[in-house]
Amino acid sequence: MRKTWLALVGAALLLTGCAGTPTPAPTVTVFVTQTVTPSPSAEPTPAGSGPLALGTPAKFGGVSVTVHAVNLDPTPEPAPQPQRPEDKWVAADVEVCSDKANTVSTSPWEISDSTHRRFRPSSTGYAQFLQPSYAVGEEQVAAGSCRRGWITFDVTKDAQLTTVEYANSAGYAASWVIS
Repeated sequence: MRKTWLALVGAALLLTGCAGTPTPAPTVTVFVTQTVTPSPSAEPTPAGSGPLALGTPAKFGGVSVTVHAVNLDPTPEPAPQPQRPEDKWVAADVEVCSDKANTVSTSPWEISDSTHRRFRPSSTGYAQFLQPSYAVGEEQVAAGSCRRGWITFDVTKDAQLTTVEYANSAGYAASWVIS
């Protein structure tokens, strides 16, 4: 009986020892696919997006620039005409708004035609030009304010005008289609 008893105790110890040994858990790898949509830029830039529609602002560097309208015949007779008989006046109603104090002038502005010629703002001004004028020389714009007015351009009469262009010294540029 003693042998049987020892055999039973030994078997019980072996079974207890086997039951106490933990079995390693299988390794499970889970892959998760997540779609991330980038949020729109807080300062969109029109570069590369083609010409904007008149009235659509271009925003960059805390500045908003807009061409509101283009007048292809802004000075009725007997207003002074350009010096060359093959030229005419064209005017653009433009606006610049700035988050910080800034200086504005007509120098960043041009009008382009279908043959890629660019026309600069007129270097002369007359009382008969559309008013208010945009800027004479350089003018200060206070932080959080805007400057809006007409810029008169001297262009050739045969020009098929396509866009009003803006490009400043900081490298920001935009264009608006003349419709």
